[in-house]
Amino acid sequence: MVYVNDTLFIQSSDQQGYPEFKDEFIYLGQILRDITQNQGDGTDGVPKENFQANHPIVGCEVYQYGENIVVKIHDAYWLYMKYGEPEVSWDALLEAEKEPSDPAQNKCPSLK
Repeated sequence: MVYVNDTLFIQSSDQQGYPEFKDEFIYLGQILRDITQNQGDGTDGVPKENFQANHPIVGCEVYQYGENIVVKIHDAYWLYMKYGEPEVSWDALLEAEKEPSDPAQNKCPSLK
């Protein structure tokens, strides 16, 4: 799990990494802290601070990707989705990008 912009994200269950940077990725920052060493210290294993993770990925870059985020880990971009949201696969995201869109709706997503 990763906590970014006051939102908890969980890694996609299909656990696919996207090998290349996409123009749609918007840089947000880097993971600053992980709680792997103090999970028994009242944190319950869930990140609660911005740019915090519950696995050791400190320094990894975080990008907004639509409503989701991707985290660059070992030269691949891993999809994380809002916790509690329905699962979406990479294939579904890629197909959605291929659909024609209304240019009036091509706005930058609002970031918290």
